[in-house]
Amino acid sequence: MTMRGKPSSGGGGGRTVCEARPDGPAWAANVLDTAQSVDPNLAEVVQIAAAARDPAERRRGHDAFQSARQRYLAEECGPQRSLSRTTLLRLAELVAKAAYDDTGLPAPFDAHAPWRIGPCAVQLAAIVGRVWLRGQASRGARLLA
Repeated sequence: MTMRGKPSSGGGGGRTVCEARPDGPAWAANVLDTAQSVDPNLAEVVQIAAAARDPAERRRGHDAFQSARQRYLAEECGPQRSLSRTTLLRLAELVAKAAYDDTGLPAPFDAHAPWRIGPCAVQLAAIVGRVWLRGQASRGARLLA
């Protein structure tokens, strides 16, 4: 990704969106802010959105990613697995990677991670939409019964 003029390779729509942004990962924080409505109480997601929004906090992206990854793994293997929550955590991981990599500090993540933010957000919207539609159908069936 070339948020700050770093070289990139590959292609696709995600790359085009990322490389057209003059505001670095702040746009990704906006995406994550919107997605938080899925579960506004996930501390890891709140922390990552704040770090991506504030250039002085982006250096915390590596630690924030690790926290989100641990939570994701726990959610993925847990008895109450929620596809919307795990997808939200995956989205947060991508935003954390973009935030950290924007700093230019050592040990960067994969350069193409930010390209996947848009597609992951679309996937989350599709999941949430299906869950909402199922709920609406269930309510409708109860009303007709």
